[in-house]
Amino acid sequence: MNDSDRQLLLAVSGLLHYPEDDFFVQARSFEELCDLLSVVRACPLREFIRSARSKGLSRLREEHVAIFDMDSKCSLSLAWHRYGDDPRLGRALAGLNELYRDAGFEPVQGLLPDYLPLVLEFFAAAPDWARVVLLDGFGKELIGIYAALEARHPDSSYVSLFRPIVAVLGLVPDQRLPAKRLEQV
Repeated sequence: MNDSDRQLLLAVSGLLHYPEDDFFVQARSFEELCDLLSVVRACPLREFIRSARSKGLSRLREEHVAIFDMDSKCSLSLAWHRYGDDPRLGRALAGLNELYRDAGFEPVQGLLPDYLPLVLEFFAAAPDWARVVLLDGFGKELIGIYAALEARHPDSSYVSLFRPIVAVLGLVPDQRLPAKRLEQV
């Protein structure tokens, strides 16, 4: 993973978080990052930020909650997609925390380790072996969120944020391990 990939994942992570009061201040820094990326890589980020500005913070928050909190198929909790309310969910979350520690990172207090924006931050900083382990465990769930988002909320600008994730991580539908990276993205 190169620096451009890492920066892109960090930007998408920041944009996928629930939009706090300083969202548009942060969005400006992501736009500055876009100036450093190729046009193809920057396009989805610019598209999302442009859409977010036109909606305003209140509508953007409503959309985020409606999609990621109220539609369980689009939840940003990767392990939940696999385990739901099953007791194995707790073991999976503990396993993710252990993976973070093994890779040299401390779990973030107040966030579940399977929360996709946090996972993207981990992907941006983690060693290759840790990314492979996490993708092997939850790559299929990430693709599932993307597919559900496209099918259930096709007009949402959040769809555009998933395209670069899938491309950078080399994910393809119905596969758990990363495929050959898409170099054109």
